[in-house]
Amino acid sequence: MTDNELLLAISNIMDKKIEPLQGEIGEMKGEIVEMKGDIAKMKGDIVEMKGEIVEMKGDITKLQGNYRKISLQLENNVIPHLNELSSCYTSTFQRYSSQLGKMDAYSQDMILLKEVVMEHSEKLKQLS
Repeated sequence: MTDNELLLAISNIMDKKIEPLQGEIGEMKGEIVEMKGDIAKMKGDIVEMKGEIVEMKGDITKLQGNYRKISLQLENNVIPHLNELSSCYTSTFQRYSSQLGKMDAYSQDMILLKEVVMEHSEKLKQLS
């Protein structure tokens, strides 16, 4: 074999060995292009999420402000009024409960008074 034939045979062997590798490299290039697309999409999603996070932080700040306003309203207006109402009802209950025994006595006195008035009315009718 001549040098040229030998070189041609080596070239053919190399081509046969490199051919499958070239196919695999082509597949890898396709996968890399696909991954780059996926990465670009992910970057877009991340930018969108960052925007949403900024918006949520704004909403949270608003909610915290509203919470503070409500807390102050409760502390300064509602709770003092509730305490005042509670003390009024408590004192009224105590007054009425202390007078309950007297009410029973008044009821008994009224029953007795009715009986006496009816008895006297009967006597007056008989006298007239």
